[in-house]
Amino acid sequence: MDKNKINKIEDLKIRKLTPKETFRLMGFSDDLFNKIEGVSQTQLYKQSGNSIVTDVLFYIYIELYKAMPEIFNDLKVLSLFSGIGAFEVGLDRLYRVINLLEERKQGEK
Repeated sequence: MDKNKINKIEDLKIRKLTPKETFRLMGFSDDLFNKIEGVSQTQLYKQSGNSIVTDVLFYIYIELYKAMPEIFNDLKVLSLFSGIGAFEVGLDRLYRVINLLEERKQGEK
């Protein structure tokens, strides 16, 4: 093994992720993060850490939609305890995909 490669690895530094980076890892947009005001960094870390990854939630919604599309007709979400909005972000993404598919169907006719 090349000794220089080992040295380079040893020279790497580990740094703490920023709150914005943790939100990105959870699938939230920078626009959403930038709207947050008056919250400490510690609280931001807790909020992102206690969230569900929006991409995972989106694919759960996709599978639910495939199995039971009728439950998504006129769906209303009451957001009392949704934390930082993962459920809403996932649903928004689902509806964008549904609308896109509907537009494509209309275009094929």
